[in-house]
Amino acid sequence: MIKQIVSISMLPILLGGCAIYNFAPPNVDVRYAVEEGGGLNTQCRIHPNTQRVIEPDIKGASILIENFSLAYRCAARQLADGRQHFEVPALLATLGGTTAAAFGAPASVAIGTGAGVAGLNGAKSYYAPKDKLSVLVAAVDAIHCIRNASVAVDSFGSTILTAAAPTRDTQAGGAPDARAAAAATLRDNPAGSVSITAISQYFALIQDALLAVENIVAQRLASAGAYAPDAIVNELKSIAVKKDEQSADTPDNTQKKATIKAQAALVARSVPTGVDEASKAAAVTSVLLQIDKLKPQLDECIVRAKI
Repeated sequence: MIKQIVSISMLPILLGGCAIYNFAPPNVDVRYAVEEGGGLNTQCRIHPNTQRVIEPDIKGASILIENFSLAYRCAARQLADGRQHFEVPALLATLGGTTAAAFGAPASVAIGTGAGVAGLNGAKSYYAPKDKLSVLVAAVDAIHCIRNASVAVDSFGSTILTAAAPTRDTQAGGAPDARAAAAATLRDNPAGSVSITAISQYFALIQDALLAVENIVAQRLASAGAYAPDAIVNELKSIAVKKDEQSADTPDNTQKKATIKAQAALVARSVPTGVDEASKAAAVTSVLLQIDKLKPQLDECIVRAKI
């Protein structure tokens, strides 16, 4: 009977999902777009599509956000299901020990049952799936906030920016001669340089925000301590000040807007479409201004992972 009880006690390890027994953040593929097969469930059947490489551009940022969303939502589902991996075996062990005692089993069975149940309860307290779930839920909320901030960027203007950007072959190369040729190409194509800078900045902002959420999750799962509410409030106040400074009618901001409008006009002229140049320039100006103001919005999203 003792062997049966021990076997029941081992059920959590045999049946458990990886997130339940893991103190590291969910693993996210940052090279390829991932797909979930068979529905997003506790089995976490997520696999990379090696035909869809994540490029450092606007589309790549969107794919990266989706990769994080899938991985963290899947881990959260595992954790939501986590209690039963400890409670069901404990219940089975208790029922088994009680039944055995009723049929005249020796005292060692009761001792074994108590030890097994105590071990399961101890494991439940150690792995704390309920506590880890709250961390993952906050992270999912932060990731979705990042997604909402990213899609606020004007789609038409983004399309024009992407069209104006040089191809990857002319952006950079491995050999010095190739790099020099790429640099010369961008010098002769100021609109392309503006586009590359803006697109790279956009991707870097999204990537940095997602990695910041990942770092927060790692700290919280490692029980490095909770974030003090007053510290979070102060952080949000600081972000609000930065947003106000960006919107303030100051000489620096006026000069920045003028520079952005001039850059947008360059980009608009470089992309032939059926749309008039003024409309294209306005759309690109909107995108460049939105990218310029994106960081404080993403900082607010990052804070949500701490709550």
